[in-house]
Amino acid sequence: MLYGDLPVYERALKGHDRHNKVHGYEMTVLRKQLLPGFWSKPAYILSRLLEELAKPDGERLEWLVWIDIDVLIMNYKIPLEIFLPPRTHSHINCMVTNDHRGLNNGVFFLRVCDWSVWLMTACLGYQNAGCRPPGKLRTEDQGALENLISEDQFSNNTIHVPQRWFNAFAGYRDSTLLKTTKEKPNSVTEGDLLVHFAGNKQTRIDTMTKWLRLSEKHLPAWELDLKDTWYRKDIKRFWESNSTSEAQS
Repeated sequence: MLYGDLPVYERALKGHDRHNKVHGYEMTVLRKQLLPGFWSKPAYILSRLLEELAKPDGERLEWLVWIDIDVLIMNYKIPLEIFLPPRTHSHINCMVTNDHRGLNNGVFFLRVCDWSVWLMTACLGYQNAGCRPPGKLRTEDQGALENLISEDQFSNNTIHVPQRWFNAFAGYRDSTLLKTTKEKPNSVTEGDLLVHFAGNKQTRIDTMTKWLRLSEKHLPAWELDLKDTWYRKDIKRFWESNSTSEAQS
C-alpha cells in the first residue's frame, strides 16, 4: 500500500520493481485507501485472490506475496521461490513470521486457493465487533490474522518460519551501516533478501533513507549469489526438521 507523495517509499518501490524484473514476478500496488486503518490490506489481498481464482488453472498465479512499503530489497539475486514449502508440505497455504511481539505480517506468503479466500474473509470480519471474540485487537488486521491462524480452521495449514528468511529487521549497526554492533537472530546481514522497518514511525524515513543509499549502491558484499548465502542450507534444515511437529499437528 502506498498512499500520497512519499519519495522514500517510491524509491523503495523501484527496488521491488527491479527485483521483480530480475525474477519475472508480477507486482501490483494499492494506491488508494479502501477501508479505515490498515483494513485495506486484507481487503486488497482478498480482491487479488478472487481475481486470480477467476482465471483458468493454467493462467493463475500459485502464490501471492504481500510486502509492506517499508521494506527494502537488499539482495536482488535472491528469488522468492526458495522459501516455498516442498511437496512434503503441500498442505501449507500460509507462511508467516513472528517478531518479539508476535505475528509480523509485513511480509507473508499466501497460496492462491479457496482456503486463503476464507482466511482473508475471516480477517476482514474481525473488524465487525459481532464477528470476533471480546477484547481489543493488538494491531488491527495483524492482530486479527494472528488470532485466526491459531484457530483449528487455519492453524494446520499455516507455518511460522524464521523471521530472517524474508522479514528481517535492521538490527544494530554503526553509522555507516557496514558493521554490526550487536548480533540478533532476526537482524539483516550481508546477502539477505530484504530489511523491514516495522515500527519506529518517527525515525523510519531517516533510517530508510540511509539504507536506501546502501541498497542502491548494489555492493558485491550485499548482493551475493544464492549459492554463497546461508539460505539453501537453513531452509533445507528447517523443512526437514523444525517443521515436522507443525506439519503433523
